[in-house]
Amino acid sequence: MSFNDFEQVVRLMPPPGTNYFKRQSETIFDNLKYQNLYGTWVSTLNWRCDIYVFVSGAAPDDPRFREKGGVITVMIVHQGLLEMPPTQGTSERTDFVQKVLASTSLSSIKQFPTTNSAAQSGDNYQYTINYQESIPLFKNHGNEVFMFDAAYKDNSTLVKTKQTGSEVTNGVQFALQYQKRVEPSTSYPLVAFSVLKFVNPAAFPVTLDFQSYEWIRPRQEVYSEVYSKKVTVDLYFS
Repeated sequence: MSFNDFEQVVRLMPPPGTNYFKRQSETIFDNLKYQNLYGTWVSTLNWRCDIYVFVSGAAPDDPRFREKGGVITVMIVHQGLLEMPPTQGTSERTDFVQKVLASTSLSSIKQFPTTNSAAQSGDNYQYTINYQESIPLFKNHGNEVFMFDAAYKDNSTLVKTKQTGSEVTNGVQFALQYQKRVEPSTSYPLVAFSVLKFVNPAAFPVTLDFQSYEWIRPRQEVYSEVYSKKVTVDLYFS
């Protein structure tokens, strides 16, 4: 299958009757006017997320949760748009950074697309996310286990811009990294996928701190306000 024929797949909702699962949708920033340290409007950010919470291995209230191999998996689908204002471009020295930091320790972290994973054609950088995981979930009031094949596939094309993705302490980071000057009125899709795993249900509710800022590469410094929104993820299941 060619890149242009790629179809988005979002298979992250297990069947009805699944126990210890939920999805929550969050608008992180809605038409946020992004300003640098000098107060200049450098971009407009729209960032929204769907957060999927799966508990496997043991019930979340089981005192032997970790001993039984219990895992709390949080998958985050990031979607959005970054737009340059009509009077303002951006230097090739600039990174536009997004972070998600958890308020407690993580047992496993993954961020997609990963750094240096693009298929390049001239000034175009094409990225593909293709994640699959089989998760043993509960049904019948936690008395039965079944395998759920979770999958997320998506793609994006960036012009004159690379996307990085990496794991950081207690979270993930991804960024649009400009390779050449970006002209006014240019728009970029925000497409990313995060997988966070926890093994301590007593640490919940967990706060996820969604951050965004501009970074100047040569000076290795933040060049804007650090915009932040905190989202609470708990283990209350309807």
